[in-house]
Amino acid sequence: MLLTALSALAVALGAVTTPADTPKRDCVSDAVSGAEQCFSDYRAAIAFSTEGAIVDAPLNAHEAVNEPTFQAEVMKLATGVQPGLGGGGSVRAGLSTGLPAAQASNPVIGATLFTGTNFSGASDTIRITKPCVKDGKYDYGLAIVKSMRNRIQSVQPWANCWIWLHSSFSWNGPRQGPYENDSPDLGDWKNRAVMIGLS
Repeated sequence: MLLTALSALAVALGAVTTPADTPKRDCVSDAVSGAEQCFSDYRAAIAFSTEGAIVDAPLNAHEAVNEPTFQAEVMKLATGVQPGLGGGGSVRAGLSTGLPAAQASNPVIGATLFTGTNFSGASDTIRITKPCVKDGKYDYGLAIVKSMRNRIQSVQPWANCWIWLHSSFSWNGPRQGPYENDSPDLGDWKNRAVMIGLS
């Protein structure tokens, strides 16, 4: 029932469902379930993520990076995140996911990945259940959405999370990080990441 309602909401908000539609640009990945949903624009992705609580987000994630009104709206939804946590010292968290209660104790955004430098191109927003804890371990780890693997060029950590990028599907393989703040250019690690760890 919940999945049916969320699917209907996704279609209504602009989720891309067929190859004939607008190309998929902005995705939402759930770090707990591994579920992915892609949309034709960032506004639709955020509306889906927040179950309609934010419907006026910027149309693309690049604009959202420095949009004070949007940041304030997201902060109003934050639960369990204090000012000063996350990328660049700002709070970016608090999205309601519609996950079952057992998984959705404190849903927030843990990171956003971009296929272009300077937070441009397509985006993948990683949803988590609570801010990261600094205990030397990964709080979350998942494969990057398939259409964006080996294409990530800039990253944005949120909710006290540090980003670790992996170039193979092995947690013991080559990795780069931590990216503790907004990183507009991954340098030698551009177009290499296939998995992400959040710590």
